[in-house]
Amino acid sequence: DQDPGRPHLLAPQEARGPPGPTPLHHDRPGSWVPLRLDRGRVERGHEHGIGGATKLRTRLVIAFAYILVTVIVALEIPLAINLQRRVQSEVKSGAESDALLVAAGIGGARTAHPKTLQDYVTRHFPDQENGRVIVIDPDGVLIADSTGSESLGEKYATPGRPELVRVLQTPEPTSEIRHSATLGQDILVAAAPIIEESTFYGAVRVSELMGQVQDRVRRVIAGLIVAAVGLALEISAQRGRHAEHPYHNFHPGAAE
Repeated sequence: DQDPGRPHLLAPQEARGPPGPTPLHHDRPGSWVPLRLDRGRVERGHEHGIGGATKLRTRLVIAFAYILVTVIVALEIPLAINLQRRVQSEVKSGAESDALLVAAGIGGARTAHPKTLQDYVTRHFPDQENGRVIVIDPDGVLIADSTGSESLGEKYATPGRPELVRVLQTPEPTSEIRHSATLGQDILVAAAPIIEESTFYGAVRVSELMGQVQDRVRRVIAGLIVAAVGLALEISAQRGRHAEHPYHNFHPGAAE
């Protein structure tokens, strides 16, 4: 027995704790508190919380990306609509210019000789997969066709071809994009009058399939969307890195 009133070199046995090394050294720098998991295993690296495998940065990147992609896609829809309208306006204007050039090249003299006119049209505007050139007289009757002579003599200025009806009535260049029941797809049509010395000799119509034009528009829109999504992901990644280390670029001496 020890006298509690006298000093002693060693502490009592019950105050010393169990024999052997302690799991946590009180003077060792960087000491950490061990975390015991479900099977008694002690692991390190969970000092930021027990949430799942997803890190804070990943969650922030996903959140920023979702918001940015939503906003960008919402802005891309009106942009795509305006782009499509602009492209359609440009191709219609170009088609009218082409129709005027064809009408000027044909002239009034050739319309009086149907065989000569047909030879001229088939030679200068051969049958193509995506285009067609026809010529009608002032009564709307087909007198030349770049695809062949099978339909010559038929009435072509009908309600189903409103561009030909308009060019005979005005007569002014006209164009539109409409659906063709014969081809089963949209086509670009432009008609121009054949006029020489104030005399009206008929009209020319140039038509083209819209498939290639629409494909170009879709490719441009798809490229814009891909670029916007990539930009959104890059901005989100930068914001995630900044949120994970908000004081990375902070230097205390700069404030002094």
